[in-house]
Amino acid sequence: MRSCLGEIVYFDDRLQPSKVPANKSAVGISKLPFWWRGLVATQLYVRRANVCQLVVAWPEDFTSAKQGSIASGRGASWCKLSYLIARVRARVDRCEEQAGGCSEATLPWMLFLDSDAFVRETQQNFVHALNAQELTGAEILVTREEAVPELGFHKVFEINTGVMFIHASRWTLTFLEAWLAERESCADLREVMPGEQGCLIRLLHAKHPHLPAGTDTRLRLLPMRPFNSPWGSFIRHFWSAAWYLRGPPQKHGPSVDLITDELSLHGVLSRKQFDTELREALRGATSHTCGFMGSSLGPSAQTNKTSRVLPAAIAKKGTER
Repeated sequence: MRSCLGEIVYFDDRLQPSKVPANKSAVGISKLPFWWRGLVATQLYVRRANVCQLVVAWPEDFTSAKQGSIASGRGASWCKLSYLIARVRARVDRCEEQAGGCSEATLPWMLFLDSDAFVRETQQNFVHALNAQELTGAEILVTREEAVPELGFHKVFEINTGVMFIHASRWTLTFLEAWLAERESCADLREVMPGEQGCLIRLLHAKHPHLPAGTDTRLRLLPMRPFNSPWGSFIRHFWSAAWYLRGPPQKHGPSVDLITDELSLHGVLSRKQFDTELREALRGATSHTCGFMGSSLGPSAQTNKTSRVLPAAIAKKGTER
């Protein structure tokens, strides 16, 4: 049996197991919120491409956030950095605690996805896809947005952190910690878009001295179209400019239900099949306490509170794999 590679991470308050839609067969897959459908589409990819695990987490202290701020936004903005730091640190510490240490080259790659993104690729493991990009020495990969006039997309951010490839290394840990620490210097972005993403753009432009040595070579850019766009061949990300492509619920024009089509392509045709896959995707889902989710977004406690919750709405179906 071939060895598994990598892990995929979602971090979003919408993905709490307690919020799983009621198990009513009369409610078809296409009527379910796009974030659940995207999660199941990625779960199917994890199995097809032999990814080691799918990780789902949400901010425990989300409810204390100021309503209407990005702190209470679906992606939890700055809080996702706190969670990624905790995951990378756990991997690095485990490596360093091994007798004689371990090679950082053996540490896993993580693919972080916003809840409006899913993996569309059918077979290729994302680690193999990165290796094919000839990115020797890279530790973090993000995409630079590009205007696509023929598809009506004109307004771009320089980079989009809704999809990130992260190598769980000591350098990556240092970078993420430095990025999160600058939320005070980016005070005007603590509660408005583009949040932590906009702050990173500023830091990179300024070649900020708090960023670790090697940022110019270890943080690399990938092309937007295949890896981080609504038209992606490998990953589709229906960011805000493409809300109309998400399917229900949405408020921005006609829906093109691409996610449900993707599920059908891979054999998920009934609500029963969907619920089975969703239950599998949420196995071991955890919460994370960020410590700075209030409107002031004060200093982070960098604590991690974990709970494992079986989705109440689908628990009665059983817990078998």
